[in-house]
Amino acid sequence: MKRFFCVMAILWLLLNHSFAQVLDIGDTVPPAPFSFLSPGKLVILDFMATSCSGCIEALDRMDSLQRVFGDRLQVIPVTYEDSARVAYFKAHNAIGKRISLPFIIGDTLLCRYFPHSSISHVIWIGTDRVVKAITISQYVKYDNI
Repeated sequence: MKRFFCVMAILWLLLNHSFAQVLDIGDTVPPAPFSFLSPGKLVILDFMATSCSGCIEALDRMDSLQRVFGDRLQVIPVTYEDSARVAYFKAHNAIGKRISLPFIIGDTLLCRYFPHSSISHVIWIGTDRVVKAITISQYVKYDNI
């Protein structure tokens, strides 16, 4: 009986433990699940929602910056929303139709590495895979890149 409770306690800990460590400024992002990062690029992860007007406005600016900086920058909007909602946004929103940024959709993992209680929430990851800054979208502008 004692062994049963020990096994159950271990299983409970394993199932309820969020295996993602929280990352902060100065931390190096691990290879997995960050294999999508392109080497030699500044990466901006923009945690957002298609229902957030400020987030949508920022997408337009970030898409423009992506075009200006080209291969030196990788802007990735990250949303908890499902693919149908994002597809609807891209098909029916004027800004959504224009942008060409690659979305991470249905996120449940990256938000564990970078917990936040509001959006926009922007993570800046340097070419060396080190978290350089954690800001809001208003700071994503030409002079700061």
